Amino acid sequence: MEGGHLAHRHGGNWDSPRLDFFLTGSDVTSDAGRAELADFLVALRSTLAELNPPPSVRYLQHLTDEPTDTNATSYKALAEQVRTHMPGVRIFEATMSLALVGAVDVWCPQVQEYQRNRAFFDARRQAGDGVWIYTCLIPGGPWLNRLLDQERLRPVLLGWSLEASDLDGFLHWGLNHYRPGVDPFEQSVVPHGDGPPNFLPAGDSHVLYPGPDGPLSGQRFEAHRIGLEDAALLRMLKMHHPQRAAELVQAVFRGFDDYERDVTAYRATRRHLLTALDSKEPADTGVLLFNGRDLAGWTAYFPDGTKMEDVWRVEDGILICKGQPAGYLRTKEQFTNFRLTLQWRWNPATQQAGNSGVLLRVIGEEKVWPRCVEAQLQHGNAGDFWNIGDFPMQTEPDRTQGRNTRKLVAAERPVGEWNEYDILVDGGRIALRINGQLVNEASDVLEVPGWIGLQSEGTEIHFREIRIQR
Repeated sequence: MEGGHLAHRHGGNWDSPRLDFFLTGSDVTSDAGRAELADFLVALRSTLAELNPPPSVRYLQHLTDEPTDTNATSYKALAEQVRTHMPGVRIFEATMSLALVGAVDVWCPQVQEYQRNRAFFDARRQAGDGVWIYTCLIPGGPWLNRLLDQERLRPVLLGWSLEASDLDGFLHWGLNHYRPGVDPFEQSVVPHGDGPPNFLPAGDSHVLYPGPDGPLSGQRFEAHRIGLEDAALLRMLKMHHPQRAAELVQAVFRGFDDYERDVTAYRATRRHLLTALDSKEPADTGVLLFNGRDLAGWTAYFPDGTKMEDVWRVEDGILICKGQPAGYLRTKEQFTNFRLTLQWRWNPATQQAGNSGVLLRVIGEEKVWPRCVEAQLQHGNAGDFWNIGDFPMQTEPDRTQGRNTRKLVAAERPVGEWNEYDILVDGGRIALRINGQLVNEASDVLEVPGWIGLQSEGTEIHFREIRIQR
């Protein structure tokens, strides 16, 4: 659910630094504007509570249309109001301004701005923000868009771009702008707004068409739908044959202004995608994150500066954690969507069970404990989720208390025996299996690249066969 804009530019002037509350016209930074906003936001929060949407529905709030550097100060003040009166609500905005760090939770730049500022948006994802893309009246020229005078292949390839860049979503701007007295079947360019002459690009007023039996799906809309279906198929293939998925994406999409323009070549690549999904070949078993010899590819964090080798060691192909002090071992590489399998056991000689965990999508400041989703390993509770650092995710309310979501079933083997964790992290979904049994699931998980970590949390624990598929 998307909440509409709370404010607009003063006087409709794009260059104005002032934003006015949409109901009253008051400056959002004035005493009157702040008071009016507070009343409205409290009422909105109450209304959303009464609606009681299911956990699968997340409410996102827009503040103003395409905020810029010019009105960034007013926008940040407005965002502070929203966070005060609607705690936990994520702010989603179509914007090309890089000056809104801390005010925006989900960024949605136009495709050309995303490509130009890729490093910035990668850093925002690392900090825990979401990143989408969108197209609008622009860009034209060589850029992917869905304008009437562009090839229909372009909206198809927008779907492929999501998988190429591991983006969270695509915002479809301006589906329909029908105007009285204008027949969209006869006129493809129509005025936009009621001010001076300002026309929408050809066809941008109607991506769907009116009809007596309901909206008629336009060819550009259908092309876009095909592209998003392709994106879902590519994500499926990634989980089992990541290298093949990457090869197929590269064949048709290399950048938002560098892509395959030959429809025949695209269709051949799509056939290869379907064939790969239908292949009877065994699934990719992935690569070893722990090579069984040393800790290449890993680093460790301990608040007191303890060295990695003083806590973690390798013996006979087994990774052994002493358990003291508290901290974690983590991958040097970051991962977004993957299947992680590993085996663990408690010391079979001492038979002492204890606590540990697998940290997923670790982002932000390194500390005990970092912002992430923890797949619990504590004996008796293996399969629980722990939400650390208010990491965005949804779990079943009946099993959730505070940051902890209890497992569905107990699947651990006796202390000293090897257990296997099978962890699927796919887009907004995380599924945990222990020894073949599904023990927990989460949805609407923040999709962001992050480290994978193993906790040192008080008791000796052993790991082996740590594999990842992407």
